[in-house]
Amino acid sequence: MTASLDSGLFHSLENPFGGSEAGVDFGQGRSGLDLRDSGFLSDVPLGDQTMSIAIRKCRPSDARALSLLGQATMLATYAETVPLDDILQHCEGPHSVATYAEWLGRMDYQIWLAEVEATHAPIGYAVLGPPEVTLDLEETDIELRRIYVLQGFHGGGLGARLLSTVVEAAHEAGFQRLLLSVYSRNENAIGFYIRQGFIQAGTHRFKVGSNDYDDFIMARSL
Repeated sequence: MTASLDSGLFHSLENPFGGSEAGVDFGQGRSGLDLRDSGFLSDVPLGDQTMSIAIRKCRPSDARALSLLGQATMLATYAETVPLDDILQHCEGPHSVATYAEWLGRMDYQIWLAEVEATHAPIGYAVLGPPEVTLDLEETDIELRRIYVLQGFHGGGLGARLLSTVVEAAHEAGFQRLLLSVYSRNENAIGFYIRQGFIQAGTHRFKVGSNDYDDFIMARSL
């Protein structure tokens, strides 16, 4: 998926039903930190605990962790709205280990992983790659293909920091417009993207299993 089912944060920022998967509840604001190279640490409150969360560029060995996180957030987000067979097909295809392994091996993709520093357990990720949305595209366009934050880690600003990382990398690579697609009924995700400077640029249909869903294509200048 692009930023639709997948770009919606899982609340979901999984782009619930779109090419990119940009999900929902990211939290507020952007950090002004330099998020490149070695990544950054932020303290994210979780219950009565405070844990360190690291964001880093993915390695080829991260395919299994990305697949695990993608499938977990897919199920958690759409258990009440998407039939089981469609969830299974989506997890076995777009969220398979093979899919992430392929992307990790390509030069035109960049992927970041958010993990608990103490355990290295994955709790969020973002994928930047070539556009697949149905829109008149320019060579300077790039797409936020997926962005996820695991339920239980929403509200601490991690989604906003992942997006800030993506925006900075796309800008430094010379791209001028960042695109994503998001499920048209995912009001939390849409509101988040609007606050981050995105506007609606089009619509398209996104297929999950045997069903089609309406997505909004959103864009922001870099």
